[in-house]
Amino acid sequence: MSEQQRSSSPRAVYNRPASEIGPGWTIVGIERDGGAAKGHVDEYWYSPISKKEFRSMKEVQRFLSVLESSRANGDEEAAYSMIFASV
Repeated sequence: MSEQQRSSSPRAVYNRPASEIGPGWTIVGIERDGGAAKGHVDEYWYSPISKKEFRSMKEVQRFLSVLESSRANGDEEAAYSMIFASV
């Protein structure tokens, strides 16, 4: 396989605070490096304490809802496991 045929690893296009969600949250944009969607930028959000990764704003909102509930009581690990335990 030639150098041009090898796909390089995805690259972060941006990495910035996601202050619109809350303090400590970050958002990273990763550019796809191959296939039909080459050049598309996927966004990933990371929680402030445990740095859990979320693939959509819908996942973030669900996480925040559980995190703020009495079930998780502000514990990121507990909230995350409640949401993704069945995945």
